[in-house]
Amino acid sequence: MEAKMKSLLTKSHLLAMVIVTASLLMSAGSVLAVDSDPVDSNMLFDHSRAYSFYITIDPCEWEAMRFECPGGQCPWTQSDIEATYHYAELTCGDWGPMIIGIHRKNDPALPSEADPQKFSMKVDIDRYIPDQMFAGKSKFSIECGSQTSAAQEGFAWNVYNRTGMVSPRVTWVNVYVSTDGGQNFSNKGVFTSVEQIDKEFLKDHDVNQSGWLYKMEEWGLSQRTHETPFVANPFRFNWYPFDQGTDATEIPTPSDWLTQAPVRVNMTQALKMCVAENFNAGSDAFCQKGTNFWFYDWSTTPGNPSDPNNHQPRLYFPWDLDNAFMANQTGRSITNYDVSGGGGAFSKALENELKEDFTPFGYHTFKADYLRMYKTMVDGPLNQTALLNEVTALNTVYGPSMNADPYSGNGFSTVTTFIDNRYTTIAPQLNAYMKATGPNPADAATYVSVNADLSWVAGIDGNTQDVYFGTSNPPTYKTNQAG
Repeated sequence: MEAKMKSLLTKSHLLAMVIVTASLLMSAGSVLAVDSDPVDSNMLFDHSRAYSFYITIDPCEWEAMRFECPGGQCPWTQSDIEATYHYAELTCGDWGPMIIGIHRKNDPALPSEADPQKFSMKVDIDRYIPDQMFAGKSKFSIECGSQTSAAQEGFAWNVYNRTGMVSPRVTWVNVYVSTDGGQNFSNKGVFTSVEQIDKEFLKDHDVNQSGWLYKMEEWGLSQRTHETPFVANPFRFNWYPFDQGTDATEIPTPSDWLTQAPVRVNMTQALKMCVAENFNAGSDAFCQKGTNFWFYDWSTTPGNPSDPNNHQPRLYFPWDLDNAFMANQTGRSITNYDVSGGGGAFSKALENELKEDFTPFGYHTFKADYLRMYKTMVDGPLNQTALLNEVTALNTVYGPSMNADPYSGNGFSTVTTFIDNRYTTIAPQLNAYMKATGPNPADAATYVSVNADLSWVAGIDGNTQDVYFGTSNPPTYKTNQAG
């Protein structure tokens, strides 16, 4: 598919921009002196329409970007070297044209690395024009869906958002690229566009922006706020189960950690993250692996860290969902957190406490809280009917573009099948945890003393149990008993 559009850059501009940077920026700046961001980010993420991104780039820059990540691995993600940004121009409806910086991200390209046409990209809106914004954002990523389809990855993000937690928003965009000055555009397909986690994200989600934001990746911990000048984080802590890998010395876990945990960590946010991750059957994220997540330590009034009322519980944020909603993972247990290599952060607590043979300090608090949260979610915002209805609505808006995608196709049918199969696994497991088990005397026991004490292992759903007792089946209801 090809489209034609008038470009701000002439072919001579395109050929000169690598050499004459200052001239380009001066020219672009004069054009963009008017309001280049008339709409806030809510429009982009409202799922009422499919937006199209038109990217104009010099052909040499495009060719360099296509092949700068051999095997889908970009060199700057494995070392301290800076990513190679390429000059380009972005237009989306009434937004733009605007000069941007763009580079490839880690991800295999489609249809192959031998002929990379569709690949994930990082778009830096204010790379060359200070304070330039697009839909209220200065940066965003577009994910190609090479490991799972754009529909699968995008809907996995929707699951997080439906829980009500603070999480990046997502949309799907059509991407077209021109290498001839905007005369012709080649359809690169539908990409998932995920909201970046930064100060703009905190502001848009009504979170105080004065704290310390970190990203936990496989190769280490990176800090994204208070970098220049560096200011020590007085709220950072590093004890089980909220450690941050090898980046800081792990200190002994306090004996009253179950009391301290909800003071130091927003446990509702953390538990919702783990529920969404397990529902999505993700395997490379916060709870399952202990990497690819963000956390935010903050206060309401910076400058007085000695005041205990000044501290706010740490927030964990999800990131990197490119292997969620995999068809071969729909049978994953709701308590499957066997973390290879020891995991990290909250994954340790879930892995250990969800195993019946391990009870640190003699508690199973996280297990019960997690399972209750899971039940609340699948009975409410993650109920099967609501999810399937949302898939249908999204397919109405984005399905036609996905059907025309020359490299990926429409993955919403895969999402529907995943949801149906996932509930086949989840529902009976959750129901089993809700019920009391282990009655003593056992069911159908004989020669039991009439003075025997009755006991059972309480279910996690509620504080009381209905007791049925008798010699017939079903037995007679006797009482509602606490415990």
